[in-house]
Amino acid sequence: MSTPTAGKGMVSVVIPVYNEEGNIPALIPRVLGVLATLGRPYELILVDDGSRDRSLALLEEFVQRDPEHLRVVELSRNFGQHPAILAGFTVAAGDTIVTLDADLQNPPEEIPKLLALTDQGYDVVGGVREVRRDTLFRRTASWLVNRVTVAITGIRMSDYGCMLRAYSREVVDLINRCEESSTFIPALAQTFSRRPAEVSVAHAERSAGESKYSLYRLLRLNFDLMTGFSVVPLQLFTLFGFITAMGGLAFGVYLLVRRYVLLRESEAEGVFTLFALAFVVMGVLMAGLGIVGEYIGRIYQEVGGGAPAPGGGGGRWGKILGPHPSGGGGGAALPRASRLRRCRRRAVARRARRREGGPVSGSASTAPRIVVFAYADVGHACLTHLIERGANVVAVYTHADAPNETHWFPSVRELAEAHGIPVHLDADLADPAAFAALRAAAPDVILSFYYRALLPAAALALPPLGAFNVHGSLLPRYRGRAPVNWAVLHGETETGATLHVMTPRADAGDIVDQEPVPIGPDDTAAEVQARVRAAAVVILERQLDALLAGRAPRRPQDASRATTFGRRTPADGAFDWTRPATEIHNLVRAVTHPYPGAFTRLAGRTLYVWRTRDGGWPANGARPGEMRVIDDRLYVACGDGRWLEVLRAQLDGDAERSGAELARHLTLTPPSSSSSSPS
Repeated sequence: MSTPTAGKGMVSVVIPVYNEEGNIPALIPRVLGVLATLGRPYELILVDDGSRDRSLALLEEFVQRDPEHLRVVELSRNFGQHPAILAGFTVAAGDTIVTLDADLQNPPEEIPKLLALTDQGYDVVGGVREVRRDTLFRRTASWLVNRVTVAITGIRMSDYGCMLRAYSREVVDLINRCEESSTFIPALAQTFSRRPAEVSVAHAERSAGESKYSLYRLLRLNFDLMTGFSVVPLQLFTLFGFITAMGGLAFGVYLLVRRYVLLRESEAEGVFTLFALAFVVMGVLMAGLGIVGEYIGRIYQEVGGGAPAPGGGGGRWGKILGPHPSGGGGGAALPRASRLRRCRRRAVARRARRREGGPVSGSASTAPRIVVFAYADVGHACLTHLIERGANVVAVYTHADAPNETHWFPSVRELAEAHGIPVHLDADLADPAAFAALRAAAPDVILSFYYRALLPAAALALPPLGAFNVHGSLLPRYRGRAPVNWAVLHGETETGATLHVMTPRADAGDIVDQEPVPIGPDDTAAEVQARVRAAAVVILERQLDALLAGRAPRRPQDASRATTFGRRTPADGAFDWTRPATEIHNLVRAVTHPYPGAFTRLAGRTLYVWRTRDGGWPANGARPGEMRVIDDRLYVACGDGRWLEVLRAQLDGDAERSGAELARHLTLTPPSSSSSSPS
């Protein structure tokens, strides 16, 4: 076994399972044990291919034990090994994807050998079984299949039958764009690979159960391989037609020469002449069919295949058990075929080899369907970005503006309606009708930007690509409501925006991306909020392609560092001057315009303080709340024996004034001595 070393990026292992209840109890612990030693994030995806034994029940038990790393894709029926692997590819989030059979004939302990090569830049790494532990019939059949396949397809691989293979993220993404009813994944990957490699791996006897590949399945797989990657069979048919026609023509010439030149009687009174004509006619027909088939074959090669495989087609074909690394909930349906791009294999391969950059966009009907939950300034900015990117936003959920709130941000509702996007106001997703409307929107992904309500678990489970939220702090700190206000209130010097997986618990899901922003000592919450809004758009722009491809990165939050704060109300702005100067200063800048403001009592009236400056000046024994005018500036003594300068303030029912103007309004006079001036 190879010695594992810390590698590059997340690893996804995809294993198709069909009636393997005897192997599952040993398979999963062995695979997880190997992955745990790699020193990198990992996930294990097991695709139940319509098993009729207890395989699915066993898989569900293992998911319950380790939901962080284990997921099960349940297919609605038995599609076959390669379509099952394709199903796993559609939900795999890793940078490197490894395939493995469930029969344990390829030991999981060989996985590090493949990863060592992918870490060196090889994009497809195939295993070659050193000493096969199969029957003589299986070994002979495999050898024959390999030789014939290489000759017909021109794709050279030493061991077509070994499914212990590793693929780069780029190759898997190209495979996921294909829709083929019958395909052979190793050969398909080989057509996309720029730098393939092979490595010898061990092979063991099957420990339990029996092989699912009968002679018929082997022949059918080989037929799929030949017809899926070559038109040589059509060309051979055409060639055989020409040979038959030419043979019949030659035989006819021979009979004419025999009868009219050599003047010999026919042995069967014209029967051989009929044979000659029949051979010519049959040969011409076969050649004609072959030529027609050649043209059809060229069309086939251009479009890349026939009817869509599972993961394609008109309906959903399975579900995911266990959390998606990119946020999809348990029981989420797999993507529908209409949202996959048809694979033009030659064009895709050419683009891959040119390494063209930029996202691959589809039409509105094929692009992933996005349902947006949004409100406030961040919601408006992020929805604007999605619209400008041409994203397929099919519905927007937002709130009606509350009459008792100051609406200082643009309207998400008006933005959506201006672009013809259906809008749902204050929808209660616990209501069956509202939930049915969301389900009818068939979201591939849910994106939430400052939406004020938690989404129920059933809603989070709908989108197969996951549900994600933008939060206005650097999680896990400042979970909950008004994160920017709380951060400023506590005197933080940095906050930011976080894109994270949505869970039924607020702001607790895995982190996808973060963008920090600074907080200056005199910055107001509104100024910081503007930076957070810009940071949210930066994150969305950076991660949108990964979100829509179902491979957004993630890392768990450190729960030990989590802090949670509730919503703030106007009453929370109350203070008195016995509190420290810095604390009052932070409160003022946390709740100043456009928020309700910090306030205290002054001579029986309410005084709103809108802007202050904390210079650390000693108050020289002045009592808390004592006001002084020094150098035409208004200062108030605080509970920690320091002055706090009041820059902007307002008495209830009066106009907002500068500190100096307020002092004159209050008829405050400056001290006779300059010794009281702050220093």
